[in-house]
Amino acid sequence: MYNPYQNISQRTLDIITISCSIMFALFSFLYIYCMQGCLLAEAQFAFSNGITSYSPFWGALMITIILMLIQFLVAKFSRIVGKAYALTYFPSFLLLTVISSVNKNALSDFTFGKWIWIVPLLLIAYCIIVIIVHQLSFRFSSYDDNNHASKYLWPNYLILLVMMLLCGSIHNANDIDMMELSAEEYILDGKYEKAANVGVNSLATSPRLNQLRCYALARTGKLADHMFDYPQYYKGSGLINLQDTFSYERFNSRDICVALGIHCGNSVTTTDRYLDFALNADTLKTRKIVGDYYLCNKLLENNLTAFLQILKVYYNIPDSISVPELPVLYRQALLIEAKNISLDSLNNFCDTITLQTYKDYIALRKKYTNDVECYNYTRREFGNTYFWYRDNYKDFLRTTAERAGM
Repeated sequence: MYNPYQNISQRTLDIITISCSIMFALFSFLYIYCMQGCLLAEAQFAFSNGITSYSPFWGALMITIILMLIQFLVAKFSRIVGKAYALTYFPSFLLLTVISSVNKNALSDFTFGKWIWIVPLLLIAYCIIVIIVHQLSFRFSSYDDNNHASKYLWPNYLILLVMMLLCGSIHNANDIDMMELSAEEYILDGKYEKAANVGVNSLATSPRLNQLRCYALARTGKLADHMFDYPQYYKGSGLINLQDTFSYERFNSRDICVALGIHCGNSVTTTDRYLDFALNADTLKTRKIVGDYYLCNKLLENNLTAFLQILKVYYNIPDSISVPELPVLYRQALLIEAKNISLDSLNNFCDTITLQTYKDYIALRKKYTNDVECYNYTRREFGNTYFWYRDNYKDFLRTTAERAGM
């Protein structure tokens, strides 16, 4: 029986096979390891009820090997070579896409969703395409001793590129979910600074993402310096979201409570009540992480009276209230309090940098008479300060909640 592929030299076939294998293996490993590792780790934790754990490196390696084995079997039985050889990777790409399309809904209530009927249809279509490719190969085959490898390589590379783009673009996890998973993974690995920097330049966030980043800051002792580096849309829920207790999460509010050393069970359901409980439980008032959580929550509520009372307990502030070593946000809050109680000299109340920041903020506010312009420009320059949050938090909470569809 005539073989239309006999015109292709063995050297060309080897180049096609090896180069396509390398390209697919690199894409599969890097895609799973770098982009989907956190998601697959969460999925394995959820589906095994926490019994087993997922190693990003070995998991990516094993999945890639399995996908390569599937491709080998498909290539063996489909007998596609030449310009369409890359089509033998379609089933592997399809399986890779299904694996990486897991989202939060599937973790809490597993379902194949639309894939249960899309996958069979795509496989049927693939079989039809394989038959058509064979027919075309027999019909248009011709012998040519001068065939160059490039004639067969670029169609295969183009097919691989299209499948890579489709695989990378079809996924159900949104950006916030992926940022939550990344922050969680860094925390579990003890990389708190990296966890705190996840999505730091984005205005998109969630209560869980803020909770994870604030916890990471607290573990590095910087919660009271950088809390407003993130948009605080949720007040206390952005510090400890007590509703964040889903069984599929590897790190949630219960773990934060354990880290704070205060666990009060399911009887406490609000951040305020929990932090009040934690404050009373810390009888010696020596755990500054507890104090920082409490104080930062009061800043988010703009309750400076309660803030100042507890600040004096956890931080040794002399009567003159010279506070150059206090965290940044505490110094800013004290400056606001000093202004409210009409102290004669703000220079005696805080450090030069905090005072200059406040003066610059006030000067920028006076520069704009339009409320919207003033809001946007001051936020751009001073959105990471307590000065800005205190003056704008009501409008900030309302407008950002509306924008986020909350």
